[in-house]
This record gives sequence, structure tokens and C-alpha cells, in this order.
Amino acid sequence: MKMTWKLDDCIGSGTSYKGEIITTFDELEKVFGEPNCEPSDKTWNEWNIEFRVQVPSDDDGMGDVDDYDIIDATIYDWKESGPGSSRSGLYRWHIGGRDHRAVELVYDALERFELPSDEEWEEKRNQKVPVHRGNHRIGTRKAKRTRGA
Repeated sequence: MKMTWKLDDCIGSGTSYKGEIITTFDELEKVFGEPNCEPSDKTWNEWNIEFRVQVPSDDDGMGDVDDYDIIDATIYDWKESGPGSSRSGLYRWHIGGRDHRAVELVYDALERFELPSDEEWEEKRNQKVPVHRGNHRIGTRKAKRTRGA
């Protein structure tokens, strides 16, 4: 599947929570750049991303340009006490979109970049990550590996 993406400040409303990914701010910044949304009443760090995914089309011999689906995705922290809460260490980022393909595309984009080795993931997995409920930290638990095998 051929896929490209770009940050898009014009996604607008209509996306909603579709899934999560446990990763670091630095890894998201490496792949997508700086967050492109202003802080709001519920988020401090947010990326709005437009993915273009090539879809199979019948060759009618007319030399048409490839067909693409456009899928909007958002990656964001949720109801944190400040902007630094999600910027250090592993964090459970929310992924939003209009359908579940947004989650798959975020994972695919992160897989295309060099992520930590299995040993580094094992070390991260044994670290405790904060568990959040609303604006409150309620404890810690071991991180789960969130990338493909």
C-alpha cells in the first residue's frame, strides 16, 4: 500500500477517539514534526495529519492519475495538567479520526522509521508508565510493546 502524509492545520471537527499508541513525544516528533495544533481546554500537544492512501483502480487505458483515499488522523494527549506531562518518557497517546484506518496509518507511519531495537523495547517495557484517568494520575504499570513483531 502506497501511503504519504503531511501535517494539516485544516482537518476541522468531526474526528473522534479511535485508539491509542504508547510511544514517546520524541518519536512522534521525529516522524511527524512539531505538533501543529494550539493547546486547547483538553489537549496540550496535538498533531493533525492528512494521510493519502493509494487505492486499487481498474486500468481503463486512459492513463488516469492514481486514485487516493484521504484519511484524517489526530494524535493528542488528553486532559493533562500541563504540556510537559506527555513530553517525557513513554506516554499513552490518543489517536483520533473519522474511521479506524487512522489508527492503522499512524502505526504504519511509525513503523517506516527506525524505532528502538527489541532490547530497547524490552527495557522500556519494564519501565513504569503513568496511568491517567481524566486529570488525575492513578498509578503506574508496565508499558506494553505497541509495534508489530
